[in-house]
Amino acid sequence: GGADFFAKFGEQQSRAKRKADTHYALGLAQMHNGQTAGAKEHFKQALSLNASHTWARYYLSQLDK
Repeated sequence: GGADFFAKFGEQQSRAKRKADTHYALGLAQMHNGQTAGAKEHFKQALSLNASHTWARYYLSQLDK
């Protein structure tokens, strides 16, 4: 029923946020290693999965300077 739909929707949301956090962490690692292009891609992926990921947005803006 309806409750199952909302449970699955919430599950997908949290899965997307976990994937966003993974891309964010990979972006940080690449940024730390001087791999700017790869870092930017991971931060963009994080934002595509979680548009409100503040830190991914922050570091992406820093790399675009």
